[in-house]
Amino acid sequence: MSGVNKVILIGRLGSKPEYKQFPNGGTKAKLSLATSETWRDKKTGEKKAKTQWHRVILWNKVADIAEQYLDTGSQVYIEGKLEHSEYQDQQGQTKKITEVVVNGFDGSMQMLDSKSQPAGGQPANLPPPIVTPPETEPQPVKAVAMEEFDDDIPF
Repeated sequence: MSGVNKVILIGRLGSKPEYKQFPNGGTKAKLSLATSETWRDKKTGEKKAKTQWHRVILWNKVADIAEQYLDTGSQVYIEGKLEHSEYQDQQGQTKKITEVVVNGFDGSMQMLDSKSQPAGGQPANLPPPIVTPPETEPQPVKAVAMEEFDDDIPF
């Protein structure tokens, strides 16, 4: 049996996306996304809050749209997969990273703010798009005339 690796987050950006373009034409955007929850302490009645920070990596078309439309404080819906990696820091110690990765075919990003202009400030002709994975084109259904059916069902 295979497993499921799916993460869904709704939060706000802590900073403008870090955007990078590669020589092969690919692009990548790194986001720092905050998700918060609040509750009231039953004993004291005091309002409590907890914020979690998430590293989010967007690739290609989704990254391009994030670079154009997202800014510090933007609210987004992210659907991706969890990935873990390791690297050596300058002192030679192993560091572990957990990231939510959004790739065009297995994730999506939706901008939840009502802003309709790119982050650069120039008005856009259209509202920001909702980015979802590409879907295959539906195949046309062949029309069949009623006389072509050959069955003996009386209804």
